[in-house]
Amino acid sequence: MSDHERQPARFPWPPVIYLAAIAVAATLGIFYPLAWFGPPLSDILFAIGCLLIVGFVILDVQAMRTLHKAGTAILPTRGADAW
Repeated sequence: MSDHERQPARFPWPPVIYLAAIAVAATLGIFYPLAWFGPPLSDILFAIGCLLIVGFVILDVQAMRTLHKAGTAILPTRGADAW
């Protein structure tokens, strides 16, 4: 069986792993908060974190637009439509 004939996984693992990591981080943040930095530095780090999240969302949307323009599947449970 060549690489072009392989079927994708039926279960969407990448989004599930990503959401599980977010859930674990949020749960640990609630039950075991760590206060390593004081207010001036923590505010700067929070702003940097927000900017990184916005940047990654923009990168993800751009990747989905590129895949859509190429005519291939975006969902991990579908096979590639274009080579």
